[in-house]
Amino acid sequence: MSAHRKCLSCGRAANPDDRYCSGCGKPLDAADREPRSARPVLDEVFVHFRAGEQRPATILMADLTGYSALGEGADPEWVYHLINEVFGELVDSLLLHGAHIDKYVGDEIMALFGVPMAQEKSTERAVRAALAIRQRLSKLNLEDRFGGVVLGLHIGINVGPVMVGPVGHRAHADYTVIGDAVNVAKRLEEEAPDGQIYVSQAVRDAVPDLFDLEDMGLLSLAGRRQQTHAFRLLGARRRVSSPALLVESGVPFIGREGELRDLIRYAKKTLTGGHACVCVAGPPGIGKSRLIAEWKLSQDACFSGATVFIKCFAFGEHFPLLPLVDAVTQLAGLRFEGWPPRVVGDVEKAVSDLPVGLPGRARLIELLRCAESPPEEVDQRWHDELCEALVELIEGMSSQHPLCLIIEDTHWMDEASRAVLGRLLSQRHQWPLLVLTSDRRALSEEADAGERPTGEWYASLVRLGPLHRPEMERLVQAWAVPALLPGETVRAICDRAQGHPYFARELVRGLRHTVLTADGSSADASLPNTLQDLFLSQLDILPLPVRHLVQAAAVVGEPVSFPLLQAAMGGEFPLTPSLFDEATRRGLLYAGPAPGQFTYAQRLLFEAAYTTIPPTQRQSLHCRIATHLVENLDNLGRAAIHSTAHHAYLGYKDARAVEFLLRSARQYRSQYANRQAIRDASRALELISSLPKPEELLDQRLEALLLLSQSYEVLGDLERAEGTLLEADALAEDSTNAELAAKIITSTATLHLMQGQWAEAEQEFSRSHTAWEALGNQPRVGHALLGIGMCARQSGDRERALRFFQQAAHCGREALWVKAAALNNAGMILLGEGRYEDAECLLAEGLLANEEEGDRRGLAHCKASLGELYLKQGRFGEARRWLQESIREAQNIDDAECCVLATGFLSRVFVAEGQVETAWETLRQCEDVIQTIHDPNARAVVILASLEAQRATGEWKRVLNEVMTLHLSQADGLESTADYLTNVVAETLVLGLDIALTYHQQEEIAQLADTLTRLHPSISDVHLNERVSYLQAARKK
Repeated sequence: MSAHRKCLSCGRAANPDDRYCSGCGKPLDAADREPRSARPVLDEVFVHFRAGEQRPATILMADLTGYSALGEGADPEWVYHLINEVFGELVDSLLLHGAHIDKYVGDEIMALFGVPMAQEKSTERAVRAALAIRQRLSKLNLEDRFGGVVLGLHIGINVGPVMVGPVGHRAHADYTVIGDAVNVAKRLEEEAPDGQIYVSQAVRDAVPDLFDLEDMGLLSLAGRRQQTHAFRLLGARRRVSSPALLVESGVPFIGREGELRDLIRYAKKTLTGGHACVCVAGPPGIGKSRLIAEWKLSQDACFSGATVFIKCFAFGEHFPLLPLVDAVTQLAGLRFEGWPPRVVGDVEKAVSDLPVGLPGRARLIELLRCAESPPEEVDQRWHDELCEALVELIEGMSSQHPLCLIIEDTHWMDEASRAVLGRLLSQRHQWPLLVLTSDRRALSEEADAGERPTGEWYASLVRLGPLHRPEMERLVQAWAVPALLPGETVRAICDRAQGHPYFARELVRGLRHTVLTADGSSADASLPNTLQDLFLSQLDILPLPVRHLVQAAAVVGEPVSFPLLQAAMGGEFPLTPSLFDEATRRGLLYAGPAPGQFTYAQRLLFEAAYTTIPPTQRQSLHCRIATHLVENLDNLGRAAIHSTAHHAYLGYKDARAVEFLLRSARQYRSQYANRQAIRDASRALELISSLPKPEELLDQRLEALLLLSQSYEVLGDLERAEGTLLEADALAEDSTNAELAAKIITSTATLHLMQGQWAEAEQEFSRSHTAWEALGNQPRVGHALLGIGMCARQSGDRERALRFFQQAAHCGREALWVKAAALNNAGMILLGEGRYEDAECLLAEGLLANEEEGDRRGLAHCKASLGELYLKQGRFGEARRWLQESIREAQNIDDAECCVLATGFLSRVFVAEGQVETAWETLRQCEDVIQTIHDPNARAVVILASLEAQRATGEWKRVLNEVMTLHLSQADGLESTADYLTNVVAETLVLGLDIALTYHQQEEIAQLADTLTRLHPSISDVHLNERVSYLQAARKK
């Protein structure tokens, strides 16, 4: 880059061949500054699209009808001037709503919203613009502006992704948009009858509550194979006149109780005759509107006066004084309808009833007429007189009863309204007036709550920050009702929303149009249009190099490091320390978890930036990053393999990517991150299937299927695990890899074991034992022996099971996880028999082996067993410690069954200690999870804990009834088996018998005693048997 050539406007260095500055977009040379054509203007507007970008855009296509009849036999010059006059009128209305006029084709206009510069509420702007130009043309026809010929319009609107950039020869290129979304807009326009506006399903979804739409069903549009769902636009819906309507049914108000108390405190000032102005401030999506709505509904608000609710529009600067017109309209009892907005009713009569003198009434009538015909020029005197009239109106209204003005989104208020309102509120009269505003403009972080300037007036500040994670998770689940989102999906949404409720709500709404994958995440993580508008508008105001940095960081992913970002950015805008510092100074990147790493300040901004990169360019960037990672993998360590696999999958898309995905999936499995393992193994299978010769990667395909089945087994999804194994077993016939064949047998045996098919499982484990012995793999031999022992244990042959566990522990010297699992299982058998001291020794030894191996799943289960042991011994403090550690460990590795089991025992500990409320709170933590598990042991323990807690609160009749109705029939199937479930059910029946004896319930005593007598030989726990014998003796007495 030449140091001798700089932009004359901003001083940025430029390349020798550049004509326009990469920072500000202005021409670099004096020759380029000559007004040769309109081309430099477009270059400035589209500076960030010179290489083309993918963006969401709303396209409006409007075509005149009657134009051909108008031109037939007419003087061409007259037609030329007339069409320019028509377009001039219509384009004025389009520009007022923020449109970019893309082109004119004969008598057709193509207008864009959201490009070249992103806009908030771009789809709403487009729909309102369509209503405005239709109304404008109707007015021109009424004025007979076309020599007796009536012109009409038919309009089509669509929103969707497009490519934006220069199209055509480099010397004669023009900036435009290309994409299917444009074609759909054009076809909707053609389909719409004269005078009608047709919009797509995507438009309807983007503005669901703002307009009245008639469903036209599925239409067969010209040139399209698939039918298109279309809607006819009837008009703007009557606006929300009360914040109470903003509160969603069934969605709790969470995390803003302190701020709500502040609002209530400020509002009470007005009841004593004073006036208060309060600004609820915070970034977009933080919950300002919801807080105000909750205040209005609150019983403690105690505000019995009149409330005027005013909404400022995102394009309000083009409709001067509209908020003031809105306020006076409501105070006068008139209606504010349609778009462009108009005042409906007898204006003069309504104003005459207001507590205002004649001069003030005249100004208010002029103000109300501004809605349809804004004054072209007004002087300072007019503003002064208007302000005096409003002061008189508010003073008169508030003298009758307290008055509340709620003004939402004052950051969008036009300057004229802001100036008048500022003068009005700065006078500090003693009116019972509350002015409540919401604003997202930056406020000093050093400023304490108190009076702070808000535009032209002062306000008490209520600042909102991000919600805490538990509060966000509750909100996400509430918005998803009646659906129940998987925990992984809830966590992903909260990660993306970063404490902003509105962002989370829009992401939940977006799930209605996506498919959830097996791991509970969204298969289509695209941002809803409402959020894309918001974040792309932030992206477009950044200087070009910073913007490019954000896009590159979006490809890199979190955490962002300087070397990776440097590899992604390449040579067009090389990454320099000063550019990186500028990104952090702007608050785009924050210091990350480790030195040299950074995280996104707003994840959704970076997601939006990612969508702007064309797919081929994205793939190239991912390739560049993957290559950098592969070259430095030895220095980066094992943790980098996951990032390498991600970028190889999105970049290489070949056998190299398959290799890294399988390595990543194996590592995830070893870390008990099974959902991530499923994702990477699925991606490997996807790539293998897409390659020209997938049969050459048969072994890799088998390994991916095995990783999938193993991960599904751990997560309890046995149906998917079985289907995956069947596919692997069929493919293994063509493989010569004996080790893979042995792994498939072992996985099949494990699946049979989890399905309760003990005989089939033992048969497959025996085959596995033979196969691994032939391969000389002692740890795997130990695994097979462990499996045989577990089958024997489940079949009730405890002695045989202990013998196989002992052999497995001996083989496990080379694999500590086998030894640990064998010791854990042996300890659980002894625990179930009531041999507590022997069980404690084995479990303690197993715990040490698990810790040495780093087997987190083994640790979680071993700690749960130790907690159960100490509970039965009455050592409640030790039991509580181990169970709490087990729950934390199980949650970290997503082991739902262990988590539920430990939670059940922990609740029983709290009941035994007399902490019944804590016991109930503990049980509530696993209410959702228990519905997803298949382990009958864990479910039975939780039920027993619940019954014990109910008894402790005196609900003995309810407990006895549940025992009689649920557990007597369950006990009948357990008489011939001596397993863990038998002991838990017997303990539940003992609880029922104890209650029946205490309260002399003779019929229940007889039934329970008889059932326990039949179950007695199958109860393995000697201490439980003693308890049964004691109660039987008590019954006889």
